[in-house]
Amino acid sequence: VIGNVGLAVAGLGYLTPFFPALRDPLVMALAQIAVIWFFTYANILGPRVVGRMQGITTTVALFPIVGVALLGWFWFNPETYMEGWNVSGESSLTAVGMTLNFTLWAFIGVESASVSTAVVKNPAKNVPIATVVGVLLAVCYVLSSSAIMGIIPNKELVSSSAPFSQAVSIALGSTAGKIVALCAAVGCLGSLAGWTLLVGQTAQAAAKDGLFAGIFARVNRRGVPSAGLAIVAGIMTLQVLATMSPTASEQFGKI
Repeated sequence: VIGNVGLAVAGLGYLTPFFPALRDPLVMALAQIAVIWFFTYANILGPRVVGRMQGITTTVALFPIVGVALLGWFWFNPETYMEGWNVSGESSLTAVGMTLNFTLWAFIGVESASVSTAVVKNPAKNVPIATVVGVLLAVCYVLSSSAIMGIIPNKELVSSSAPFSQAVSIALGSTAGKIVALCAAVGCLGSLAGWTLLVGQTAQAAAKDGLFAGIFARVNRRGVPSAGLAIVAGIMTLQVLATMSPTASEQFGKI
């Protein structure tokens, strides 16, 4: 539930260059709430709708990630990378330890394919494939993130709401950067559809085991736990309002 709001923030952060009004904290918060409820409604329509949406948006999002992971090194500056390697003022060992929580949070999700087994076609085959492919794609994300740290100076990177777009703009120009921004936004917001499905399935399973309130187990005529999804969307809405910040990067940091 917490991570889902982070996805909404990141996705809309990439759209800021196209919609300057999103720089206003209130407008940004209202947009996040609208996105959350849109994908909640999409889930209420059924997992087939979400599955198609997720497949398209994930493919679009992979272009900038894989592209930067493979080609970003042509613009990589070792000095820029090392200047941002450890800005904590502590020893390298201490600094690495401080990053472990963030690294773990980034990799939470590799277990998620198994949670939604009930709505996956041929789960005995597809769940293991999805899990392994997910881990392999994470390697691309590590490579692309490392390349970006050598392209964008640390002082700019910490306040950037669209690092992939900014890195590609430096390498290939503003038009390419805008295309990447759109791809990243589509990917972030599209993945929110799948994560919302996951939240509904998790709460439903817990309710069936008597660990959550029974309302989370109720399903509509499509077999979707619509009431539980609406409750979760309400919680996410409160979280958006509680973490409103002057910039998307600051809000993401709070989350």
